[in-house]
Formats: sequence, structure tokens, C-alpha cells
Amino acid sequence: MLGKMIKHEFKATSRLYLPLFVITLVLTPILALLLRVASDVGKNSIIGSIITGVSIFGIIIMLIALSVASVLFVVIRFYKTIATSEAYLTFCLPVKPGNILLSKLLVGVVWEVSAVIVTFLSLIILFTIQGSSVVSDIMNAFDKVTPLITAEYGSVILFWIHICVVMLISTVAGTLAFFLAICLGQLFNEHRVITSIVMYVAVYTVGQIVSLISMLPLMLIGNSKLKIGEASFGEASFVNYDLDGIPAFWVFFMVMVLEIVLAAAYYVVSTIIIKKKINVR
Repeated sequence: MLGKMIKHEFKATSRLYLPLFVITLVLTPILALLLRVASDVGKNSIIGSIITGVSIFGIIIMLIALSVASVLFVVIRFYKTIATSEAYLTFCLPVKPGNILLSKLLVGVVWEVSAVIVTFLSLIILFTIQGSSVVSDIMNAFDKVTPLITAEYGSVILFWIHICVVMLISTVAGTLAFFLAICLGQLFNEHRVITSIVMYVAVYTVGQIVSLISMLPLMLIGNSKLKIGEASFGEASFVNYDLDGIPAFWVFFMVMVLEIVLAAAYYVVSTIIIKKKINVR
């Protein structure tokens, strides 16, 4: 049944995401060509300046819209199928609340990751058509820092794998934070949308506090530059928190563990609320 739910979610959400991705990939080369034309015309000319300004503005708005919409679509879809009249259809299915949440999470994360990939493709297309040296500059920069990464982390491949894993887990945790906020908002009888927004701020703040507290021991233990003592005037003590000196592996590992713990907490609490507390309207 979980597979059928995931298939249904993809079918329902693809009508939003696929046009968004296609529009982005179609507009990118057009705007890149406009920038190329503007550079040929000359930036000092009025026409060249107008074309450049419009193109840059269009690119910025397009990428921001892609980033925001990719998350917003997931949140709106969850709210509509959990907290509105559509929820009756959702809860009529012979599926456990945990599987309902899991299907929406998996589909949402796939679309969010796809949006990131489309963004990178758009930037590559943009810089390639425009004839910019940004891509080559980035590659040269990577070549320069590769020895540092190898010395610090042991393997460049392992480093990037760890980066991708941390980003994926962070995306999962971030999506579940939105889901939890919406579930918490449904515990109130009035102004549920506004309450859900307030709940998200609260969930995000608590997550940041937990992360900070959890990272403090690592910073205290691993940093040779850490200083704890009395200030020169003898009235206040100070602590210089810095991650320098801590092996990068342990920093990423700690972040990954924290995100997994937070994601699990968000998932469990959301499932309990969906199962026992949500009052559908």
C-alpha cells in the first residue's frame, strides 16, 4: 500500500513540479543568450544595460522561485491532504499514519533534491552559454583545495559523499520540521494556518538550540585554540568557540547524527499527532 501511495503522490505533485522544472530549463538558455547579446552590444550602451539588467533580474527571480516553490509545494500539499477536507480521503485509506507521513516525506524530498539538481544544471547552462569563466574558476579552486581536503579528511570522494549524505539528511529533517509544525497547528481550534507558522518558528528554534548545545562538547574537546579564563580586567570570563583543530570528519559526523535524531523526533511526534489528535475540518 505504501508503494501505491508514493505513486499517487508523485502523480499528484508532478503536475506542479515538472512544468516548473521545464520552464526553468527553457528560460535559462534564453536569458543566457540575452546576456551574451548584451555583452556583444556593449554594457555602456543603453540597450545593453537594459538587456543585462532584465536578464540578471530574471535569472535571480527564476532561481529564487524554483527554490521557494520546491519547498512550498511540499508544505501546501501536506497541509491540504492532512488538515483540510481532503484529509477525509487520506484517512479513509487502510494505511497507518506513519506510512501516510512517510509517503509524503519521500516524494517531497525527491522533488526538493530534483530542484537542487535543476538549479545546478541551470547555472552550468547559464555560465556555459554566456561564455563565463566561473565554471573553470570553480574547478581550479577545487583543484587547489583538494590537497587540503585529502590531508584533513583522508579522501576527497569520501568528503563529497559525506557532504551529500549530510545535505540529504538535512533536507529530510527540514521537511519533517514543516510537517510537525502543521500537525502542531491542528491542535488548535482557530487560526490554524497562522498557528502552524508560529509552530514552525518554535520547532526551528528548538532544533537550533539542541544543535548548539550538542556541538559545544565537540568544540571544547577538539580545539587547541580554545581559551577559557579570566579577562584582562579580572571581572568576566570568556570562551573562544572555534571549530579549528577539530577533524572535519567528526564535525560532519556530529551534524549528521544531530539531523537524524531531530528527524526521528519530528517523525515520531507528527505520527502520534496524526494518529490521535488531528481534528479534520
